Amino acid sequence: MLRWLLILGGALVGLGVLVTLIGFLVPQDHVASSRAAFAEPPDSVWAAVRDMASYPAWWSQLDSSERDPSASVETWIQRGPRVGTLPIIVEVDEPPRRLVTRMGEGLPFGGTWTYQVMPDGGGSVLTITEDGQVYNPVFRFVSRFVMGYHGTMDSYLRDLGEHFGEAVDAEHLEEPT
Repeated sequence: MLRWLLILGGALVGLGVLVTLIGFLVPQDHVASSRAAFAEPPDSVWAAVRDMASYPAWWSQLDSSERDPSASVETWIQRGPRVGTLPIIVEVDEPPRRLVTRMGEGLPFGGTWTYQVMPDGGGSVLTITEDGQVYNPVFRFVSRFVMGYHGTMDSYLRDLGEHFGEAVDAEHLEEPT
């Protein structure tokens, strides 16, 4: 029995070492883009994207999203079971087409999300581009091979579609080389 426990323990340690080594090989920086088409006009999509206080009402990954009144720039504190607590800083606000947000400092990951709303016939297309960094090699492994770089953006787009009463499919865009 002890032998099997030692073998199992050794296998788990070996797996942890392997995940860490692979994580060191994954680049710290990445760029990923997802987009979805909506029947809603661009102004409606923009209004939903820009109304961060309402995100928890429709985005399944958030329990709360509150503006930080003590911050000198527009900052939102978002909380959820999968994301933890994230300070989100608005860096660029170009209504009604482009919004750039950045995650606050001191997290094991960071980067920006750029939201681009474009007209498409009578509806619109929302593209989200993540310019991300993952500092911890184990988190790099998980974000690249388990969760995928597009997972959170795809969730946002699908949930936004449901908010509008639409079933939308997120499309992954080719990344620049």
